[in-house]
Amino acid sequence: MPTIVYSHGVDDHLSEYCAANYPSIRFETQPLNLRRATEECDLAILNGTHGTTAAMLLAGKHILFFPIHLEQRMTAERVARHGAGVVVEPHNADAISPAMHQVLVDESLRENARRFSRQYAERSPELASERIFNRVEALLRS
Repeated sequence: MPTIVYSHGVDDHLSEYCAANYPSIRFETQPLNLRRATEECDLAILNGTHGTTAAMLLAGKHILFFPIHLEQRMTAERVARHGAGVVVEPHNADAISPAMHQVLVDESLRENARRFSRQYAERSPELASERIFNRVEALLRS
């Protein structure tokens, strides 16, 4: 499965090792085009930041979460309760493989993410920004 890993400070040795042994894994150190990523990926592996999580869910993509901070954990656990994601403790190496297997084979995760996408199809970050801008502009005129 083609994989893009976006991370700051990727060890050059790891990047070279993966390029030689796992050519389907590509490392990126610059931010990706999120819209394109949501359109082209099958699933996402995230920390659980709100914006990226929302973008993936609105695109109908299920998520494997490795939350680092409290707000990421809260977001990840909420998505998991809706059946569209799996949460793993970042430092629990024994839990990674079973969780990865689950997100690859559990069709209910995909379907629940797609259901979320259909339910909130009318919403998007772009539309939300436009509504906020229009409201602020209206308030300034009054």
